[in-house]
Amino acid sequence: MQLKELEDYLWKKYSIKFKPMIGGNKKLFTLQAPGNPNFFAFLSRFNNQEFSSPQPKLSHILTLDVNCGDFASTIRDLPGFSSPFRVKGDQWVGLWLDQVDVSEVKKVVDYGYKLAVNNNQLSDQSQYFVLPAESNDSQYSSQKIPPRKAVKKVKPKPVDSVIQKMRESYDYTVFPSVGRDKNFYIQAKIAADYEDNYDKFYPFKRYYPTYHDMTLGQLRTYFTWRTKLRKGLYEKTSTSYVYVYIYELLNKIGCKDARDGFEKMQSLHDNYVQKFDPEISPYLCSWQRDYAILNNLDLSLVKDIFAEKTQQDEFLQKLARQVSEPVSFTQEVLEKSKYRSKSPLEFKKFAQLFSFVWQELLKTTVNNHSFYNFYIAQKKTFLRPIYASAVVYHKDALVDKYEIDANHEFTINDGKLYETSLEPIPTYLSNLKRIVHEVDRLSRIFYKKGRQLKDNNLSPLLLDTIKKAIVEFHKQSLEAARPKIDINFNDIGKIRQDASITRESLLTDEEKQLDESDRESNAENTARQEPDQPAANSYNLSADENYFLMALLKHTDWNNYLQSKHLMASILADSINEKLFDEIGDSVIEFEKDQPRIIEDYQEDLEEMFLKGK
Repeated sequence: MQLKELEDYLWKKYSIKFKPMIGGNKKLFTLQAPGNPNFFAFLSRFNNQEFSSPQPKLSHILTLDVNCGDFASTIRDLPGFSSPFRVKGDQWVGLWLDQVDVSEVKKVVDYGYKLAVNNNQLSDQSQYFVLPAESNDSQYSSQKIPPRKAVKKVKPKPVDSVIQKMRESYDYTVFPSVGRDKNFYIQAKIAADYEDNYDKFYPFKRYYPTYHDMTLGQLRTYFTWRTKLRKGLYEKTSTSYVYVYIYELLNKIGCKDARDGFEKMQSLHDNYVQKFDPEISPYLCSWQRDYAILNNLDLSLVKDIFAEKTQQDEFLQKLARQVSEPVSFTQEVLEKSKYRSKSPLEFKKFAQLFSFVWQELLKTTVNNHSFYNFYIAQKKTFLRPIYASAVVYHKDALVDKYEIDANHEFTINDGKLYETSLEPIPTYLSNLKRIVHEVDRLSRIFYKKGRQLKDNNLSPLLLDTIKKAIVEFHKQSLEAARPKIDINFNDIGKIRQDASITRESLLTDEEKQLDESDRESNAENTARQEPDQPAANSYNLSADENYFLMALLKHTDWNNYLQSKHLMASILADSINEKLFDEIGDSVIEFEKDQPRIIEDYQEDLEEMFLKGK
């Protein structure tokens, strides 16, 4: 039916016109009945882009939504009708204005008008009044009646026998909510090998679309698109057509076997969905997983569609096990939890610290649950819908169990699909982030490094565990860093004797006399200069290192002491810098013109550490 024809009908019979929903809007129009402020019909003018139409010659598409009350569920399943396009509600029905017979459109509009006039309370005795249109003519004048034009009858185009057979096979005796899947499957089998070469394009928009929802033009448009797709030509079309094709594959229509059906779905995903309609992807991937399970497909073939689940399983299992590689483990935790702050500790050390803390947390019990089960994940079994929202008739499984990894399996029992896996706590990533934050915050305080962070109200039990773990980690690190030297005292005398002989053989007579003089002078100085004893908190410095550091701090002579001990200033300085790095975070001794000196920025800190109370 043409819009002009509908407008004339409404004006002549009811004296009503379509009115723009918003002033100046040329796409949305409403109809209202006298005495009812609510509109009962909604006219929409869509453009090509809204329906993904590749046909530029179609300037716009007209749809009509009508409030038909309880009668809507009956009308909606008829050819050419659908769910409403613009309005939500079970009492509304939608139709393509140019694809439904004129008489059918008039009947629907009449019913909607009658319902609206009676305030949605319709009975056999309901009556309504129609006010005639107002006229500006005050007097009647005779008009010449034009001769009646001959109406040219258009012979309808013949319908292909396959499509005709499809339409005739629809079983109207079964209510749509029950027989929709079966009717679709029967019609799909009839048209499994059908090909078309239609030169027009009719868009299609429908939730849970089937062949029965399509007009003849839409059916031919779909089969033409499917013909091209089966030959490897992927063209953009209406989303609802794509869903119909997916439903066919889920029902194994046009497939050699289950594997072939899965590969065709994957090809559609890679060549069409990702390129033209990515919003389909979550639904298709979910249905592919169900398809793989029910048809017991080899895991090597379908591993990509389960990748997200298996990767999550692997990460959750890592969190439950003993940490073997602290750096990679901590890096993955930081990435998953999206923790952005950076510890002032060297990353390897922070990774070792966090891994150590994590192992201690795993030993903790929270509210009669293990830390892992309370904060991270629990193993659960739940009922999973099969082919949710898809139109699939046969849902029988070929196996009773399907495993994708050691902790994730699907079982089929009495036609129901159950999934058993490590189910993460909804807030587990947030919990991880808070724990990393507290390890970072408390380690900064313990090692006196970096700016201070605010606490994030982690439970006192976990905070106490983290604090104790940091202290224990530091204690074990110091013990591990302590040099382990095996000395064979039987060889020391011989080594000293050999070194003395070698040294004597290399000295000239003059050097021997000077050396003897230096030894006597150094002996006198050494007798007067007893090295300071290491403090209790000497940070693992040796007596020589402590003496050298004290001399630099107090600006006293250190040369004679080092010469008497045959020690090098550069070696002592390097050792001191290394041992104090964890505390200061930088070297404390530098050389200027080959002379060692305390870096000015750390003079006060070192005095506080080594000279306080002396």
